Amino acid sequence: MAAFMIFCRTTEVSPRHFEARVLVVPAGGVEPAMATRAESRIFESAELAVSECARMAEAMRNRLCRWGHEVVRVEATAGAVALTPPAPSAGTASR
Repeated sequence: MAAFMIFCRTTEVSPRHFEARVLVVPAGGVEPAMATRAESRIFESAELAVSECARMAEAMRNRLCRWGHEVVRVEATAGAVALTPPAPSAGTASR
């Protein structure tokens, strides 16, 4: 059995494309061979991405618990979700 923390982040990757990403991070004291895992999906609105990110985090928590692991923290509330503007595309100039 291992202990994990789950974080949810939402990012605008382009107009009308919002990525909901759930990160599963081993909690302290876990063997070093365990890597961070992520799951992501794209949605058309920020509101939908935020609500679905919370669902994805809950589904991940349920899976980890079903596999016999402990989830010590889930951060998927609206205040924990970061909406950031998309990064400019490389090679394009705007004037």
